[in-house]
Amino acid sequence: MIEVREATGPESGRWQEDWRRRLEAVFGRPDVPPDFRAEAIRGYAADIASSGALPAADAAVRAATETDQTLPGGLSTANHTFWCLHAGAEEVAVNWLCHHREPGASWVYAVEVSERHRGQGYGRAAMIAGEQATLAAGDTHLSLNVFGSNAVATRLYERMGYQAVDQSRSIDL
Repeated sequence: MIEVREATGPESGRWQEDWRRRLEAVFGRPDVPPDFRAEAIRGYAADIASSGALPAADAAVRAATETDQTLPGGLSTANHTFWCLHAGAEEVAVNWLCHHREPGASWVYAVEVSERHRGQGYGRAAMIAGEQATLAAGDTHLSLNVFGSNAVATRLYERMGYQAVDQSRSIDL
């Protein structure tokens, strides 16, 4: 199952004050780690395969193809930004956004928290940084997909006020 989630209005702002102190210790900057493309493809392929949509080998091909189609100019593709979040000198998360995907709306293509930093609030910090980048780009709406098998991310987005606006379900026959 894939859910499209969005946050707008008061739902997206009610928790921000609670996280302001945590964000002071984490900073984000427009940047891309050298292995970003490979890691984005690996993560997307793993999500596709874990959802049951495709076998792992086919998921890897699909992830690479779609990533390259989405970024025809590579990491310099217009309206795409990449944020690295750091805690101290250490990279803890990366966020890939597309601004103006639809009028007034940005889209989160990927949020990846390094494995050893998961469960420490960095996913939330990455989403807050993405929301701030969305506003800075002139958009007022942020959406994303989350695979149904990703229960941790689904809970995070629900706690942050993102609402499911679409769901797809499938069955192998």
